[in-house]
Amino acid sequence: MLVELFLSWQAAYSGLFEPAPLVLETSVVEDDVKLDFAAMSKAALAAHGLEKARLTDLSFGDVLRKRFFRVQLGALILHLPGNENKDTDDAKDFLRCATAVVKVQREWLRWTSTGAEAGGRTGGDSESPDKDLETVLKWVESWTPNQIQRLDVTKEPDLAKALDPNEPQKQALLRMNQHFASGGPLGVNRPGQAPAPLVVMPNRKGFCELIALAGYLDPDLQQFFWLDNLDLWTEGKVDEYRVISLKFAETNGKKSDYTDQIRMDEKDKTGVDQYAAERGALAVLNQAFGDSFPDVMASGLAMNLVIGALGLDNTRSEGDLRGKSVPPTEIFIPGGASEGGTLPAPNLESKWREKKGTDHFIPVLKQNLKSGREKSRNPKKKNLCFLIRGDDNKGSHVVEAPFLGVAAKSTKPPPQIFMGDYLEFFRSYKVGFMHWLAHESMSQPEEARKRFARIMQAAGRSGSADQFEAICAKELGKKAFSSAEVGEDTVEGAFLRWLAK
Repeated sequence: MLVELFLSWQAAYSGLFEPAPLVLETSVVEDDVKLDFAAMSKAALAAHGLEKARLTDLSFGDVLRKRFFRVQLGALILHLPGNENKDTDDAKDFLRCATAVVKVQREWLRWTSTGAEAGGRTGGDSESPDKDLETVLKWVESWTPNQIQRLDVTKEPDLAKALDPNEPQKQALLRMNQHFASGGPLGVNRPGQAPAPLVVMPNRKGFCELIALAGYLDPDLQQFFWLDNLDLWTEGKVDEYRVISLKFAETNGKKSDYTDQIRMDEKDKTGVDQYAAERGALAVLNQAFGDSFPDVMASGLAMNLVIGALGLDNTRSEGDLRGKSVPPTEIFIPGGASEGGTLPAPNLESKWREKKGTDHFIPVLKQNLKSGREKSRNPKKKNLCFLIRGDDNKGSHVVEAPFLGVAAKSTKPPPQIFMGDYLEFFRSYKVGFMHWLAHESMSQPEEARKRFARIMQAAGRSGSADQFEAICAKELGKKAFSSAEVGEDTVEGAFLRWLAK
């Protein structure tokens, strides 16, 4: 059984751009209070009407199949707990999530378009995937909380049936689902390729109890899920199921009270949409590529898809997560410790997020590249370094490329006090690089877009993430993807010199 852990320390979320002492000052928890995972698991079984089920015959997937609504929307299958569709706000959040994941798939089709024939379907069908997707999007946007609240999961768990689409909508959904199942915009049909399940938990109580239940049903998983910091997680993955919470944890000094929560849109009105879109985008990319696309590139691309779909991406799933500790990193950070470590106290504001990604972070990257050049003492890398700042703006430090690819593994990490800003820089850098690769890497934007699409298709066919750098360099006519010197003959070097203009 494959298990991935995702820990986002979201307690200080409501204080990102303005002081919120009530939240920030109560982040210390009582170490002597432990979560009762068995009780949480039993609560989950009761909530889903499975308290009398034989545990020897019940798996995590069985719980979802028996007691969760589901609907396939292209590359994803969304799951909603059947016992949590009665609350109007929770129903609204689920609808926002459904709309957001369809929008990022529309953006994915746009990014992988190779021209007039892009998205075209062979076999004589009159509608193209992009037109089908627009039809499905309008259908999803027509759903109402009242419709969701009236449904009974024991009678019909499939929302594609329960919400009664008309015939054109039904046919568009079938064609769209088939398009992604048969290779999608990359045209690459991998063995075992299937829609990616995304389990949407509207509140903290349901989320934490469901994750605890995974360990209750399979004791071998308790070492992964029955952890003292479970009450702070926003995401977990059991086998193919990616489970997300649509609420942040509020740390209030009561470690056993895992139900306390903060709305993701408390400070950002589209916070729920952004988070769902980003996690959905990562699931879409995983469905498309499998293991043939580097995590760092997938992360940067996913955030670009969210920006294209919603106009911004200010999520807290990456960057300075405002916490005191971090687990082993899922995404490679140049110079970062892969075995985990500590982060310093963060700034309440981040210069990297002032525009919330609306500009793909290009202006702030340009500005800090200029500042890095002015502060650099290395004449060989004056155009290849950035200025980062310490916590509470105490001091500054110059970090030098390379930041991407195999070459970045030798990059030196900054001193600890600068690590928070470094994470924010790297988040921006990934987004900026992928935007450049798709739109600015050639003298003509249209040519850049076509080459990007070919890179994506070749990566999808390669079967290994290790091939991405060579594929990218070849398509752009470069000697290598990056190098210690980050020369002009490398892809990363070309990006940095474009930023320096």
